[in-house]
Amino acid sequence: QTAHIKVDCSGMAQASSSDFDEFGQGHDFVLRNPLAKTTARKCVECSEDIYARARHEVTDADLLTVLNVTAEASATEILPKELLIGGFKAVIAETNARPEVVVINCAGKRLHTHLPKTRAPYDALRARGRMLDFEWEDHSGYPIPEHDIATGISWARARVSAGSIVLCACAQGKSRSGTMATAYIMATKGFLRQLSGLEGRMHGSELAVPPIPHSKS
Repeated sequence: QTAHIKVDCSGMAQASSSDFDEFGQGHDFVLRNPLAKTTARKCVECSEDIYARARHEVTDADLLTVLNVTAEASATEILPKELLIGGFKAVIAETNARPEVVVINCAGKRLHTHLPKTRAPYDALRARGRMLDFEWEDHSGYPIPEHDIATGISWARARVSAGSIVLCACAQGKSRSGTMATAYIMATKGFLRQLSGLEGRMHGSELAVPPIPHSKS
């Protein structure tokens, strides 16, 4: 099971420890100066990738700097004109470029502790009703609240029905945003019913699948 670095108000950088090498290179990662997007992940001393080292060989400050330089500024389209996934830079770029894009921010307001430049643009989206926040932690032992999932699905459905495009986002646009996007797809595209039918055929009978709960808020 994937192990994750927990994000809290101490400013710990968001990254999965499974992204790093188990044994590392035997020395600490040394940041390049100046930084360029194409080479930011390469150690100045050995030219090995930052993720080719063990997690303890990379400081939180250096990891955050590399993430800030290398993060993608565009979102990945999952469902045309309906669902996107992306990281913090994609949130800013997509919402600035397209007024129809709204955001489910699965990293919550704690994101601003270690990426303070996100606060102002995110607050502007909140003030316009274009952002829904969930304070989800980025580690495998964190139980994502079912109420949050139901609220996110309901919020996204309503926005899509009104003509918006929903961007599921977290810091890097990987684990938490993917969880929310998967839940939305399963709830809205009939995947649960298809799985029920498949299992029913395997066992000789159709199985009832309870509906996804909807938020009352």
